[in-house]
Amino acid sequence: MKHLASNLYYLRTRNGYTQEELANHLFLTHQTISNHETGKTEPDFSIIQKYADFYHISAEDLLLNDLSKKEKNSRIIFDSVIFDKRDKVFIIISGTKGTYSYKNIKKCEILNEKARYKGKEEPFTHQVVTGVDWLVQANILEQPFYVGLRLTMKDGTHLAIYTSKQPTRTQTDFHIRDVKEAEKIKELIDKIIMKYKNDESYKMDNVNSKNIFFDKDRQTFQILSGSKGIYPMKDVCKCQIVFEDAKYYGKTKPFSHRLLISSFESFFVTLRDTYVGLEIELKNKEKLYVYVSNIKQKHHSDAFKADVKVAETLKKYFKTIITGNKTMKDE
Repeated sequence: MKHLASNLYYLRTRNGYTQEELANHLFLTHQTISNHETGKTEPDFSIIQKYADFYHISAEDLLLNDLSKKEKNSRIIFDSVIFDKRDKVFIIISGTKGTYSYKNIKKCEILNEKARYKGKEEPFTHQVVTGVDWLVQANILEQPFYVGLRLTMKDGTHLAIYTSKQPTRTQTDFHIRDVKEAEKIKELIDKIIMKYKNDESYKMDNVNSKNIFFDKDRQTFQILSGSKGIYPMKDVCKCQIVFEDAKYYGKTKPFSHRLLISSFESFFVTLRDTYVGLEIELKNKEKLYVYVSNIKQKHHSDAFKADVKVAETLKKYFKTIITGNKTMKDE
């Protein structure tokens, strides 16, 4: 537990919570939070798990790893919001404080909110226009405002991110600076929206769920037949369709005896019993195998063709995962 106290302090301050605010969220006392962060007392495992769930990390990471170092390269940090590329969440520090999932963002707009309404009503209900009307609305009427972004989520709710730390007026140095910061944040959010829009354009209903299961919430996939286990989607870098000689099924490592199938096989190969599957390569060069066929099939039979079609569908979905991984890496 050598990193626990420092991790708790790091996570709270990095997410923009006071000790009192965090205590209210976790139904603990302010003094308990303070004692845990200073190492004066150590929480029991149920409280450790409560911390881990709140910050969307594993209890193991919380206990054993120095998160201030581990998370440095996985985060894009602005004064008002932090984007965590690893966990696919963003943390609003100035605005609607909290941690939110990338996949739930629907729309992002840069807006100005009248200063006197900030925090009193739904974000950006009262706006200040700074286009051709700015002389009238901002200078003559002297309406100070906050520059920020309004995020519309898929459930219809709105979140606010304020890039202005204090009220400003049109065309001041502060206003220009705050707009530039908002534009940088919006550019990143628009990429995230596009990435998840592309993912969801391919419906999971078409994917065979008997031998492989995709959990988009946890960003993992589980192989039920082949290299059994649960693996992170972010580690996938290649996927191809493979064929196995059925007489070796279950006797050796999956797909260690492959058939090279094309349109020019001999009659002998055409009659051979075959299993259709996928080879998935991870970033660490480890190779995983998924059996798409649940029973052996004669090559060129209708059942064989049906399994190949399922394999192609799965491969297509893995391609969207690989493309998404490259996009997030570029960000």
